[in-house]
Amino acid sequence: HLLGVLNETDASYLEKVYDLKVKAADERLGQFMSQIKTMGLIDNSVIVVFSDHGDEFMEHNAIDHGATLYQEQLHVVSMIRFPSYGRRQDIQTPVRTIDLFPTVFEALGLEGPARVDGVSLLPLLRGKPLKLDVYAESDYRLFVHQRMIRQGNYKLILDLLDGKRELYELESDPLEKNDLSSADPRRTYEMEQALR
Repeated sequence: HLLGVLNETDASYLEKVYDLKVKAADERLGQFMSQIKTMGLIDNSVIVVFSDHGDEFMEHNAIDHGATLYQEQLHVVSMIRFPSYGRRQDIQTPVRTIDLFPTVFEALGLEGPARVDGVSLLPLLRGKPLKLDVYAESDYRLFVHQRMIRQGNYKLILDLLDGKRELYELESDPLEKNDLSSADPRRTYEMEQALR
């Protein structure tokens, strides 16, 4: 944790640098998409864009990524473009990056390799509910060992070093400021068992 080492001005500066990097990546993606269109490949290509992590700028007293498992690091861009699929469809259900691979295989009508983690997300595009437990982990530079499970709007973060548990209800507390682990010990326990 960097509280006391970096201040809000430092965090603001680093966030602006990050924003410039995002803008540059967006421009490169735009150039790539233009080239795909120019080459006549857009109508027979599945295009998947996703990020592996976000970054934190002192929202929870850290900078960069890997030191925590809060939403600023876990909630990432994920997009799939299927050929001949004429409309944009936003999915609000939490999904996992491990589900992108099986989704593409099912969309192509192919059987993917055996024993692949993840499930196809195509049912969500068809309007069917898909309830997925979402997991994340961080073993960052030998001083952070955290695990996370999200079930619906509830999220539990477990610190493997000191056993600390944090429970958040993300709909009412999207910034993860109100730890409910003491107020809801049963849910905390059940989610920890599912996580373990």
